[in-house]
Order: sequence, then structure tokens, then C-alpha cells
Amino acid sequence: MDGFGARLRQLRIARGLTCTQLASRVGVTESAIRQMENGQTKIASFVIGLRIAKELGTTAQYLAHGSDSDDP
Repeated sequence: MDGFGARLRQLRIARGLTCTQLASRVGVTESAIRQMENGQTKIASFVIGLRIAKELGTTAQYLAHGSDSDDP
């Protein structure tokens, strides 16, 4: 998996959520989720990123960097 959007999409699909469902749960529009997944938005705001991570059962670190380690 190569980026934030790809990780977001993969986790969302693995959790059985639609873009609409995830958007509703984290307080953004469906369009915002689609833009994040398609790379049109580099990354969510900090608060939204935390909400997305929590909803998808992962960490913000993993969503942003693909790793839960503190190493770059």
C-alpha cells in the first residue's frame, strides 16, 4: 500500500463501510472522504485524522505513514 488515501480506502473497505457511512461517523462529507482516498487531499486535519483512525480501528500514525513505529 503506498499512501494515506490507499490505506484509508483499504481499511474502510475491510471494515465494511461505505464512504457515506465513514463520513457520517467522523463528521465530514462523503466528498471529503472520496477526495482523501483519491489523493486530492494530502491528509485530513489532525482532529479528523484521529476520528478516522479511531473509527477504522487503527492509529493516526499508521494512516499517515503506514507504520505504527516512531521511525520515519
